[in-house]
Amino acid sequence: MADLTKAQIIKVTLEIIGQYGADKLTIRDLAAKAGVNIGAVNYHFGSKENLVSQAVAFFITETQEAFRILEDLVLSPEERLLRFMESYMAHAIEYPGVIRTLMQELMAEGSLAPRLAVPLKQNAESLKATIRQLNGTEDERLLSAEVVQIMSSLSYPILILPRLKEIYGLEWNTAEEIRRFASLLVKQLSDSAKPKSASGKRKSAK
Repeated sequence: MADLTKAQIIKVTLEIIGQYGADKLTIRDLAAKAGVNIGAVNYHFGSKENLVSQAVAFFITETQEAFRILEDLVLSPEERLLRFMESYMAHAIEYPGVIRTLMQELMAEGSLAPRLAVPLKQNAESLKATIRQLNGTEDERLLSAEVVQIMSSLSYPILILPRLKEIYGLEWNTAEEIRRFASLLVKQLSDSAKPKSASGKRKSAK
């Protein structure tokens, strides 16, 4: 019963911060929506800060399903990256406030909690391995930079989701639009290690 109560509290916490952000979360409202008393929230989490941190860690665990796609060696590197991006974005769009909260935790001073640091580092290594297979890059610093490029490209639109159409004319409300964006990122990564043709060099020299 205790585990079910804790899981329910985390689920509702994700729903609240996913829609409104962590700043709008109150223990009183959370308890009411989760159907538990305030004492149960304090018993399981101790503080709002710890509750939010555990909810974000749970969200990262949930997104591991997207990163596991990168381990499916039956698929080509291109298809793995494409499906990963589609899955990750679909999940992030469902909980945009959680992405904003995660970014705040990553920007905070001090050591990153292991429950966040460990999976994030593992995910980065999975992405590097797939990119290496995609474009043949062996430079570790370049691979790391390309991982940052991917995660930045996937996260920034989520952070400004309410303004995405207003500023850029984009709407991520269909699977086709998400796939188009993901395909563009994969193509850029695929082309990044390809040498320019002789004709291309001549043109750039003019």
